[in-house]
Amino acid sequence: MTTNDWTETEFDYDIPRWNHASHMYAYPPAWKYFVFGGSTGIFDESVPRNIGRYTNSLHVFDVEGEGDTWSGKEVVLEIEEEMKDKPNAKVIKPNPRDSCGLVFNEDEIVIFGGWNNNWYDDMWSLNTSKVTGPKYAIY
Repeated sequence: MTTNDWTETEFDYDIPRWNHASHMYAYPPAWKYFVFGGSTGIFDESVPRNIGRYTNSLHVFDVEGEGDTWSGKEVVLEIEEEMKDKPNAKVIKPNPRDSCGLVFNEDEIVIFGGWNNNWYDDMWSLNTSKVTGPKYAIY
């Protein structure tokens, strides 16, 4: 970063989200920006806002160049798509929530706790190697 000037980036994303957990991680050739959970909703600026709805979706964005190119996909939908051919398979994922903690450990995302009309004290992890690809040795 060479200046203190803010610029608005353009990227394709779903409806507005707040109280989500996120982490940006360097995976050459692009950074990966992981966004999990939160509350979502579309509100008219002239009316009082409600709480929205809680979500448990995980989005991953590729951030390339000088931060002006973002492309994203919802990871959970990709996993569910792969399991369509397995009739007895069940996707296991955390309940929808906002305000959870998120850390990145090697090839996995770990979330802890959060809120959905009650405080959670659970912990979930997701292997991200299918999204991030192989590790690169940089010398």
